[in-house]
Amino acid sequence: SCFVKWDAVSSFYFQIALPFIFALFYTLFFLARDCWRRQQHRHDSIPLWRHVLKQVVSFVLVNYTTLCVKCFQSLRCSAFPDGRSYLEFAPSVECWTRSHWAMAVLSVVYIAVFLVGLPVAIFLVIRRHKQRGTLHTAFADWAWGWLHGAYELDYKYWECILVLRRFGIALITVITSEPMMQGAASMILLTALQAAHVFTKPFISSGVDLLDFCGLCGSQLYVLAGLLMYPSVTKEAQGHLCSADVLDPYCDRDNALKEGISFFSLTTIFFTLLIAVAYTMHSIREAQMSKMAMKRILQQEERVCEESFHRLDSEQSVNKVRLDQIFDGPP
Repeated sequence: SCFVKWDAVSSFYFQIALPFIFALFYTLFFLARDCWRRQQHRHDSIPLWRHVLKQVVSFVLVNYTTLCVKCFQSLRCSAFPDGRSYLEFAPSVECWTRSHWAMAVLSVVYIAVFLVGLPVAIFLVIRRHKQRGTLHTAFADWAWGWLHGAYELDYKYWECILVLRRFGIALITVITSEPMMQGAASMILLTALQAAHVFTKPFISSGVDLLDFCGLCGSQLYVLAGLLMYPSVTKEAQGHLCSADVLDPYCDRDNALKEGISFFSLTTIFFTLLIAVAYTMHSIREAQMSKMAMKRILQQEERVCEESFHRLDSEQSVNKVRLDQIFDGPP
């Protein structure tokens, strides 16, 4: 027997609580590290809450899609013939009862504070620093540089767009259960995002721009493949449920076309991922080479400084000897 009963409701509360659990463990870790540093007579000028806030924001952004889906799922019910409605992801929970109200209120607050409030807060903070001219100070780079450092000066807020992109995709997958509606809405959203990306090219690196463009193309191909294969492709097969094991003259051409579309879609997605991996490795290699070059430049500067110091020291020694000879010589 299991020690703890784990169901969809438990999974919901656990996923929602993950950022707070992470914040607790990181706070304990930072306190332990701070105690060790104080024993080594090393102090951190940045307060604890700023460290925790930075790590929690990054954790929420990484798990953003999962949190969106969990919150949206708690608001989606299915009606049954007896007049009652139940949660689709947790059929044991009847909608608008006490247990469901707790989940619904928590989800609404979570959506307002974290899922919508977080990108809005990031946008406002970056805009404030940009207006004050403090966006590239030492503290701003430490606190927010990981959110805007990869983007052009006019698009420092683009990370908020990427976050809201995931928000829209997650909302589409939950707001309707009709595959055709999901696919059509996703295609409209992805096309709009692709047009915005091509128009702005927000990243400093052209390689990263290409990576993001390839990612949007791959997502579009994935959605398009699902649209083309549901439920039939050709005109003759309309009204027939065609599958690979169905021997129907109306389905022969439909199945052959589906196989071709599948092969084309999978091949295109594979090459898109291949290009993305290649550019990722290229970017990593460039970053490593840049780091090594900077290290060599610093080493060369240190060597030049040491040589200059030794030369100056030797010149001072020679001048001192000459002065001693002058003053110690015969009058």
